[in-house]
Amino acid sequence: MNLASLGFLYLFVVISPIVFWIWFFRRLDATESESGRFLFRIFRFGFVALVIAFIVEIIIDRTFFSQAIEFMGTYEDVEIDPTVLGLILISFFLAGPVEEFIKYYILRRVTFKNPEFNQIADGIIYGVTLALGFVLVENTGYFYDLYANAPEDFLFSVSLFRGTATTLLHIVSTGIIGLYLGRSKFETGGGLKLALKGVLIASLLHGMFNVFLFFEFGFFMNILLVIIAMIYLVLEIRRGDFQKVWVVAKKESTKMEE
Repeated sequence: MNLASLGFLYLFVVISPIVFWIWFFRRLDATESESGRFLFRIFRFGFVALVIAFIVEIIIDRTFFSQAIEFMGTYEDVEIDPTVLGLILISFFLAGPVEEFIKYYILRRVTFKNPEFNQIADGIIYGVTLALGFVLVENTGYFYDLYANAPEDFLFSVSLFRGTATTLLHIVSTGIIGLYLGRSKFETGGGLKLALKGVLIASLLHGMFNVFLFFEFGFFMNILLVIIAMIYLVLEIRRGDFQKVWVVAKKESTKMEE
């Protein structure tokens, strides 16, 4: 594949989905549009979330999961290949919860006290924006790795899957986190428990997506999963009570917001 074709493929499978989803969700923000400057700041913190998640996952994997897989391998009567079982455990209990909690933590630090955060629907916009920054770095890394190590036809098919289904996964999971963050800020009796409920839902969604990849029809199961979650998110962002503008007192920014 020549350089021009490679560049076009990168724009098609990595950049264009990000541009489209930014445009799509900003169109749904009908009552009060968010400033591009603030959204770009959130987008950049998606890069930070990816780096932190990558480091934390490596540490946890090498500290706990590698030993667990080795331990399972000592039992001859294990019906499932210990390596496969370990990968399933890592997919469900490591990648999903770690990534979603880190995205939640950064999203909260960057947005929660900002006076622009004055609608529940804003939380969804912020979550999606952070997710797209996360996706840009992650999918670029996968794209380069596939280009360096995989056959050309494999590069296209896997990059296309990541550009569609995996991008949608991060959009809906982090969008749900943002939704519950917004509800925790404005709903009576909300608070931290409600915000963490969003992290739990996002982690379960992410874990299911990862585990489905081990099944024969996992691709179609994942497409259905993210479509259902996307429909839910779009319906929530369009709710009248979630579009209500609240009066938010101007507060001192956190360190991450500076």
